[in-house]
Amino acid sequence: MQAFRISIKEYFTRLAYDYSASVKDLALDVREKPFKSIASISLIFGLTFAYHKNPGERELRNKLADLRQKMVLIPVTIHSKKADNCLEKYTKLLNEKRLDFVNFWFFALLVERDYNPNCNSNEANDRITRQWPWIELWRNCFDFGICGRFWMLENSFNDCDICEEEFL
Repeated sequence: MQAFRISIKEYFTRLAYDYSASVKDLALDVREKPFKSIASISLIFGLTFAYHKNPGERELRNKLADLRQKMVLIPVTIHSKKADNCLEKYTKLLNEKRLDFVNFWFFALLVERDYNPNCNSNEANDRITRQWPWIELWRNCFDFGICGRFWMLENSFNDCDICEEEFL
């Protein structure tokens, strides 16, 4: 156990030394290569911002609650069908526990499952009929969250108080 602690300590010391050396090199290269330095610094700050603003499951549930409150205040006759259907689908998937939240540090994916994870049917648990995990992730990707926003959810609520059926 002692050797394990030493190896972890040594790993983090080397990691800190590597990062400090790269920051020193970046600071020294500012005069020689200003555009590269600006691009590197903006990339570092952009990734830091994306990491800190990465939305979680709690933010999703809070956003859905806020959108429900917003829809309650709008008369039913002028609700956008797109917004209603989106809110209904999110709520249905969350209630059925079929919405997986996958966090990738800088962004998050909401993945729709075909079945509840507690489902014990043969069709739900058969590994032969299922695709590779990354193919299932790509095909069942439901929403994309970055910088504190879930893009598909917010795009469907852009004009939630305009009923397109009135103009047809």
